Amino acid sequence: MIHQSTGHLVVREVHSLGINTTVPVCVTVAVLMLAGAVAMPMLPSMLADESSGTDPIHYDEKMDAYYSESFFYGPATTFNPQLATLSMNMANHSIVLKDKTGKYDDEWYRNQPNRLSEFLTAIGFDSFDCNEDYRKITGFNTIGIGVAKKTMSVGDKEYTLIAMAPRSGGYYYEWSNNVWIGTGKDSDSMHEGWYNAANKAVAFVKQYIQDKEISGDVKIWTAGFSRGGATCNIFSALVDNSIDQGTHILGDSISLKNEDVYTYTFESPQGANINSTTVKPPKDEIYSNIWNIIEPNDLVPKVAMSGWGFTRFGTDVFITTQFFDAWNFEENRNILSCFYGMDSIKSSDKLEMWGVPGGAELSVYLSIANLAVHLLSPSFVFSITTVGAAANLYSAATNAMERDNRKSGYDGNIVEMLFLEELTKQLSRDEYCDEYQSDISDVMMILTGYTSERKDAVTSNLLATGIMGGVISLVLNGGTGILSMFIKNLFASDDVKKIEDTALSLYPVLKDIFDERPSETVSLALNISNIFENHNSDLILAHMMAQDSLYIDAYNDDPDHKTKIRTVPLRDNADLARARFDTYNQVKLYLESKADKNLKVYMEGFSWGLSKIHRCERGFAVGYYSYGTGEKMELFFHVDDKFVIEYESFSKKFWDHNVTYDLYYHYDSLGADGVAEAKLYHNSYQVSWGAGPDTHNPGKTAREMLE
Repeated sequence: MIHQSTGHLVVREVHSLGINTTVPVCVTVAVLMLAGAVAMPMLPSMLADESSGTDPIHYDEKMDAYYSESFFYGPATTFNPQLATLSMNMANHSIVLKDKTGKYDDEWYRNQPNRLSEFLTAIGFDSFDCNEDYRKITGFNTIGIGVAKKTMSVGDKEYTLIAMAPRSGGYYYEWSNNVWIGTGKDSDSMHEGWYNAANKAVAFVKQYIQDKEISGDVKIWTAGFSRGGATCNIFSALVDNSIDQGTHILGDSISLKNEDVYTYTFESPQGANINSTTVKPPKDEIYSNIWNIIEPNDLVPKVAMSGWGFTRFGTDVFITTQFFDAWNFEENRNILSCFYGMDSIKSSDKLEMWGVPGGAELSVYLSIANLAVHLLSPSFVFSITTVGAAANLYSAATNAMERDNRKSGYDGNIVEMLFLEELTKQLSRDEYCDEYQSDISDVMMILTGYTSERKDAVTSNLLATGIMGGVISLVLNGGTGILSMFIKNLFASDDVKKIEDTALSLYPVLKDIFDERPSETVSLALNISNIFENHNSDLILAHMMAQDSLYIDAYNDDPDHKTKIRTVPLRDNADLARARFDTYNQVKLYLESKADKNLKVYMEGFSWGLSKIHRCERGFAVGYYSYGTGEKMELFFHVDDKFVIEYESFSKKFWDHNVTYDLYYHYDSLGADGVAEAKLYHNSYQVSWGAGPDTHNPGKTAREMLE
């Protein structure tokens, strides 16, 4: 776990309730609604005695932010929970809110940076400036950058502290740049869109330093969320390499050390790449000043995909989840609810597995027929022309599918991981760029333009759900009829044609993924709203408050709060082990030793498509895949568990067949720089009808086996 520093301070009750929904692949819109907080009596307090020369803790009620120059006294290479929260707060204030008047006129665009400027001013910065991209309508290759400065002292040494924040929401047309991964030829293998954005940030900060005539010792503080986080991640990596190489990327008037570049990113996608040659490898120690806070159940930080070599610069730390912190999960969520609405928290945690009905091959085709009948019914065809179409699409898909009771313990992290793993098997980076990138980017321009200019017609969530429903129908029947009916009244005819053509071009890839991972594909689509609730900037800010002793102490010091709460530390990894079994199997997993009291998972499979999960304790997941879908049995557990697996194989076939048992280690905390999947153990043999039971008892954890 990431260890927390202790603070004792301040009286404050925080309830930051809001929604900021981002829906990549379908449509994105940053909508941030901050509820006003009730002012509480303040008590004088500081992290250290003022006579010691340290800066006291300041609290700004309007910004709901604690700030102190002392946050920047220590090296950036040490994780600071208080600075992490302040950083997320800065990133949150860089988000552009929708225009309540619906005009989106020139004045509204000019005022986009105002929230960030007000935030930085409130915590003691001055001389705010921003680039032109922050004050105009967004476009394919824009990136808003805001910068401010202040003078501070550490001991007898004076520094200029420069704060830089990219726009972290409200991207609109700019979002289309997120899918522009590029071949890597023009970006040293990094994600081309975010690489270009980071270089724009470097250029603007350099110009700011020149314009403000900044010289001498400098500290830099940068933070971003989502696309803004990816921009910060690469920006700081470029600065770190410049420091390492002595090339003065920000100008030669300043003196800057690696330990003085404070970088915190939140839900950042993966823009770094292990194949880069002009910078040091993404997990090199020069990036130890970069901290990436990740919610494992969020899909966004998993793209661009590790299977294409992508990762993040610096150190990833992880928010607690039910899978990784099963035994104190409820308490953790109750603490989180002190800073955020419980209904939204439950929504972010909810994931229901759906699958193809039955176990026989025929059931796949029956489910497609069932879906077709429902979708083509007169009542549905009529309703799909209305705003309620999205709900009907969702209903159609769920009626054609069934709840998958052959899987237990799956969360967003596992479903996303398996889906993206299959995607990278079906499609290379070069193939994506050559065949799909331009069209998908054009479609994103259409969708994000729609959400920015016609929000009154339909909400982004409804639009996303409708399009995902259309994608499901495309995968199942190979046509765009359902999708077309949904979008034809929302977009111009040329735009409808573009969306249809792009969807059809993607059909072979989506169908191949569905053939291998039907349950994950459908479940990802049907749970898309809940999954992207994990990409809510307000929720991530609440997670930061829950790990920050300043906010915890403020809550506990309020006499109205009878129940005291504790900090919820972040995790230093979100690694998991996966055991995969070919053909039909009966599997038991024990911890430490083979004893009934240690039995954590017991699943019994049968040769004709039936299965039964006898036990799957929390913190574990198991899935059974029938011959009808052509999948297998898989088991997921922690890499630090000492485990014993007992397994037995049998088949409905009356002839010899291969049986395999593979153990993989998903080293997510290292991303593509480690081995996203490492085969640790393999046993393959031919059996006639059945084999086993066999026992695999390495006496080690999966992590130890990899090392």
